[in-house]
Amino acid sequence: MHTALLRASAASDLLVLGARPHGSPGPRLGMVNGTVLQHAHCPVAVVPRR
Repeated sequence: MHTALLRASAASDLLVLGARPHGSPGPRLGMVNGTVLQHAHCPVAVVPRR
């Protein structure tokens, strides 16, 4: 999954990712979000799910 997002980021102005809502158990950012945040070719916005 992260490979497709990284490829898409190369031709994008902004990549928007979802995150677990505040107060949910476990980490809010998973492995895919962490990888994309570190290696994306464009700005990344992480928005919590409702």
